Amino acid sequence: MEELLGMMFELDYPSEYITSVEGYYDKIFGVEAEVVTSLTFKTNKRTSQPFGMTAGEHFELKEDGYKIVGFHGKAGDVVHQIGVHVVPIFTN
Repeated sequence: MEELLGMMFELDYPSEYITSVEGYYDKIFGVEAEVVTSLTFKTNKRTSQPFGMTAGEHFELKEDGYKIVGFHGKAGDVVHQIGVHVVPIFTN
C-alpha cells in the first residue's frame, strides 16, 4: 500500500467503516479550475488527520445512516471533483 506524503489512513475492516469525508477546495497557482486541497476521513471510530491544505471553501460528503463504500471523481495532476457511493448501515 502506498503512502501519500508519508501519511496513511488504514481502516480496521470490517468493524470500521467511513461515515463521511470532508475537505476544502480552492484555486491554486497554475490551475484554472478549483481543486480539492484537503481531505479528512471520518469513520464510526475515529477521524483521520487532514491530507493536504485546510484552506479555501469547506465541503462535507455525508448522509446520515449510510456508510461510504466507494469514490468517484475527476482528476489529472490534481483532484478537481470527488463524490462518494454509499449504502445503508445495517446493524445486527
